[in-house]
Amino acid sequence: MTAVQDHATTGHTISANGASPAEKAKDRRVLAILIGLAVLGLLAITAYLTYGVQGSWSYALSLRSRQVGSLIVVGIAIGASSLVFQTIAGSRILTPGVMGFDAVYVLIQTMIVSLFGASTLQLLGVMERFALNTFALMIFGLLLFRFSFAPTAATSLWWCWSASCSARFLPLSAH
Repeated sequence: MTAVQDHATTGHTISANGASPAEKAKDRRVLAILIGLAVLGLLAITAYLTYGVQGSWSYALSLRSRQVGSLIVVGIAIGASSLVFQTIAGSRILTPGVMGFDAVYVLIQTMIVSLFGASTLQLLGVMERFALNTFALMIFGLLLFRFSFAPTAATSLWWCWSASCSARFLPLSAH
């Protein structure tokens, strides 16, 4: 590889593939950290699968491996959804939890139980509950973004109302 000077922008020596030695060192550090975290994760999974097993190993390992698989799938789904949400919102720190979408989900479940009784929630199938929650969260999201980002007088009313509502639910020690 031949090295050239990039005097016009940085004055650093860069290799023929365009990466400076500092960038390559940073990439190696990041790769070492990722490998270390992967090894720690595998050790934690192994410890969870084998620690405290009494009785049938085949039953314990099959049950625990399904749980580990579920946790991995959920972790990937949460990571991907947060990445998409942050990309759409244009913010690296904004997540659905910060926006309150998880609290809205709990509110929907609470409203169903309060209005229709706990038996109604149990009678609804998984697909019906999923459709109901998806519809309610979409409506909430549309209303949130409509009132939050619309340049109207309703925006000011929306923020005043939401601030007063959230202040009511603060613990008494916070007042």
